[in-house]
Amino acid sequence: MTPSEQLVQKYGSVLAERQIQLEIEGSELGTANFDKQLEKAMEEKDVNGIQAYSWIFREGVPLVAQAIETWRTEASGPKGGRKSTLLRYIESMDAKVVAYITLRATLTAFMGKPMTNTVVSRKIGLDLDTQFRAERLKAEYGRAYQGAIEEGLKQRHGDHVKRAYLQAWERRLEVEEDGRNEADLIKVGMHLLSIALQATGLGHLQRVSSGSSKVQDTSLVLSMSPEFAKRADRINMKLAEMATVHLPTVVPPNPWTHWMGGGYYTEHTRPILFVRAPLAVVKSVYNELDLTPVYEAVNRIQETPWAINTRVLDVAQEILSWKRNVIDAYPCILGEDPPEKPHDIDSNPEARLAYRKQAFEHYQKMDVLGSKRRRVASVLSQGQKFRDDEAIYFPHNLDFRGRIYATTLLNPQGDDLMKGILKFSSGVPLGLEGAKWLAIHGANCAGVDKVSFDERLAWIEAHEEVILNCARQPFEELFWTTVDCPFGFLAFCFEWEGFKLKGSEFVSHIPVAFDGSCSGLQHFSAMLKDEIGGSAVNLTPTETPSDIYRMVAEKVIKQLEADVAHGSSDEFVEKVYDKGTESENSTTVLQLGSRTCAERWLAYGITRSETKRSVMTLAYGSREYGFAEQIMIDIIRPSAERGKTHFWPTPGEKSQMARYLAAHIWTAVGSVVVKAVEAMNWLQTAASLLGSQGLPVRWTTPAGFTVWQEYRKRTTQRVETVFGASLIRGFDGEKENRSESAGQADKGVKEGDVRVRVQISHFTPDIDKVAQKNGISPNFIHSMDASHLMQTVVAGAKQGIRSFAMIHDSFGTHAGNSGKFFKIIREEFVRTYIEQDVLAVFAAQVSDQLDNNNVKKLPMIPCKGSLEVSGVNESLYAFA
Repeated sequence: MTPSEQLVQKYGSVLAERQIQLEIEGSELGTANFDKQLEKAMEEKDVNGIQAYSWIFREGVPLVAQAIETWRTEASGPKGGRKSTLLRYIESMDAKVVAYITLRATLTAFMGKPMTNTVVSRKIGLDLDTQFRAERLKAEYGRAYQGAIEEGLKQRHGDHVKRAYLQAWERRLEVEEDGRNEADLIKVGMHLLSIALQATGLGHLQRVSSGSSKVQDTSLVLSMSPEFAKRADRINMKLAEMATVHLPTVVPPNPWTHWMGGGYYTEHTRPILFVRAPLAVVKSVYNELDLTPVYEAVNRIQETPWAINTRVLDVAQEILSWKRNVIDAYPCILGEDPPEKPHDIDSNPEARLAYRKQAFEHYQKMDVLGSKRRRVASVLSQGQKFRDDEAIYFPHNLDFRGRIYATTLLNPQGDDLMKGILKFSSGVPLGLEGAKWLAIHGANCAGVDKVSFDERLAWIEAHEEVILNCARQPFEELFWTTVDCPFGFLAFCFEWEGFKLKGSEFVSHIPVAFDGSCSGLQHFSAMLKDEIGGSAVNLTPTETPSDIYRMVAEKVIKQLEADVAHGSSDEFVEKVYDKGTESENSTTVLQLGSRTCAERWLAYGITRSETKRSVMTLAYGSREYGFAEQIMIDIIRPSAERGKTHFWPTPGEKSQMARYLAAHIWTAVGSVVVKAVEAMNWLQTAASLLGSQGLPVRWTTPAGFTVWQEYRKRTTQRVETVFGASLIRGFDGEKENRSESAGQADKGVKEGDVRVRVQISHFTPDIDKVAQKNGISPNFIHSMDASHLMQTVVAGAKQGIRSFAMIHDSFGTHAGNSGKFFKIIREEFVRTYIEQDVLAVFAAQVSDQLDNNNVKKLPMIPCKGSLEVSGVNESLYAFA
């Protein structure tokens, strides 16, 4: 029996036919999207947008670079002749850089209208000259280049624009020209083009006549060789076939019973793997394992019937058409008006410069908003597509840590808009207890989630009139647009209106979610029975929820106050840059004292918002340096854009301020979750010992899923240019390495990035010990929260729960079943850490793989504290 016949037999001809058409449509959409992107790249002559060309860089750059080195050797000899004259234009440049720029310009010639050898050669020469100018500025003005010049290059697109920008800086810095002229650059380009074509066989020059009988009306046009053209076409066809768009299904997804082929039914959808990992790894690791309990958890989740919440969808659709923006993350149709040109723009250089800066920032912002708007429109389009379906479903699979993900664009794990326009297809009556959980969910959506349940219920009661007005008149009463999760809150408003009309018999359809309280630290605290960390992340019963982010913020404030009272003063110090190189230089810089840094941060204000991301990412391997990066990205740069530059006026002071606060957050969070840091260090030691033997890290979670962490070394040739480029896929010998998915492998670096590194990568059989060490902590803790989720789903199903809205550390179901689910979530968490010592089990699994010498080097697992994990059963706020 064919899959189509099975569908008809199981679900009837109508649903079967619609499902088959959806899978055909998904395949056609994927091909159309790929073709559209390819066409756009060809029109814009964007070499990096042509995935099929990546192998040319991978295989061609080393060949062309070797040929260039041969030319250099010959040109430097006694019979160098004319070659030696041209050599001076590239003698200071890395051969791989020259090879990459040459191939990039050559490939551009195969896109769009045919180009003559002179045009291609000119582009090669000018691009090389642009690169030379960038390298010279960097060598002579290292600090200025790495600051203003590099930042300016990032913001400029187009090769000629970059070139003009660098020339403007040369004039500003009074850099003397060195006699490089365009005629010679074209000659250099011609010679390099000839080298590239001979070294690779990529193409050939063909004499083409203009149609006139005159001999001088012919020209040499560059054409790609038939072999290369056929190979590129084959790759494009294959990529187009693989580019399936996974759509929701209208029948329960094909259940997972094997490591390949679940989710969808027909041959129109390329089979997906149960684990998002290389095919060879999935086949070798999971082929012989019994994954029955894991399959059951994933199947329960993907069998949940959903439907479109048409009331929310219609409001969202209407809001998108408004000419004013009422939700920050939801861009309106027009955006902002561009800045007005000053009346004296032609005669006033300062006014002209200021206007250009404002205009650039405006259009850059509009580009971002346009991207957001397109994404919103895509989500709403899928909502409209399925609005009349009684039930839709979302196929799921796992990443290599066991985390469960939907495969579709529209899905219940998405952003607030996606969650808002989705509801459970089947409803459950609220009952009296369900009404309470629905109200708590509404408060959570509004951002009132750091207070007790009683206070959340009181907030709903106090705002009930405005909540009902939002439901009745969502376009007039816009209170819902001001809260943390606007569309989720609006969906709640509609449900609350139904409850007020029908009482406890009201049948509710929206998910009510219970989120872990900093779940990574919860798992570390539980496995080590850390009473201090456990209390901070709500593993112990309390009348009000603990807030670890606020706790850390308060400790940081005390440390800052101490620095204000006893800290160091500012001083000017001599700082050496590029030490030991030809461009070594020194300058006097202001070193901010701890007193100044503390005063500025206290004036800015330290709240839970400033510490949240650092604390949250600690369990996933982030350290003090990472904290500083996060502070720069999340706090300093956005606040500087809002005009708060008086806190950190110069780039150097921004960096100092970020590092200063990061150090204090690191100290503060370390005093709260000491055991978590000990566990992370122990895990890294274990991974390093396995890595020293060339072994991956393998462990089995309490839910029965086997995690396989294997990061292999790459030998890379790095090519840094001022031009945008793609990261090239690795390969073993002559074969492409399949360790990355098709989507991941060809993710490009955005056009306009500075000094983009083109990596010509060779994966080796050797384990990357550094990557193994750095990855173990986040991967281990993600596998634990994934295990808890799986066990919770299976336990919930045994107690009659049929609808699940699950996102890693967030557990959702109907409000009417929330009381039961709330209990199950905590029970399964407790069971995980009472029934087994997960670190001891992991240590045993590691020891089984280590040789005798390394077993002796494996330290004892960290000592445990006195936390009673069973207390989680009585904790109201561990998952709330």
